[in-house]
Amino acid sequence: MKEYTSSFGNAGGKKSRYFSIDLRDQSGEISAVFFGEAAEVWYNRLQHDCVYAFSGGKLKIQEKYRSPRVNNDLQIIFGANCHIQLVADDSSIQGVTYTFISLKDALTISDKDLPTAADIIGPILTRLTHSLTHSLTHLLTYLLTYLLTA
Repeated sequence: MKEYTSSFGNAGGKKSRYFSIDLRDQSGEISAVFFGEAAEVWYNRLQHDCVYAFSGGKLKIQEKYRSPRVNNDLQIIFGANCHIQLVADDSSIQGVTYTFISLKDALTISDKDLPTAADIIGPILTRLTHSLTHSLTHLLTYLLTYLLTA
């Protein structure tokens, strides 16, 4: 999954862009974030369901306020010095797999396990903008934490 690019102001007040993707290999999955020049260069080049070799990323613990889309507490950060190369398809790497849970079951997730990835299936009732979706994600995480600790 490739998330839309967004912009942010860095410490110097300069606007920069970023985007995130989810990566999978035979052992599992991880989120990756591209910042600045790397976001500009790679956003349109990386294509869904293609296999790439990545180097030059920095592994870090995913910030707790972000709602992870994958079951991994780590993420890879790519900057201007990253190298990415399209490689031959690898049939040993599975496509996306889902473990659907009901919204009712989501409310039973322990707060010590939050944030966590959850696969939900259901209709979209309202189309939201990216910034509104981001705000609602934070609100939902807060509400779930509150409900689970009450």
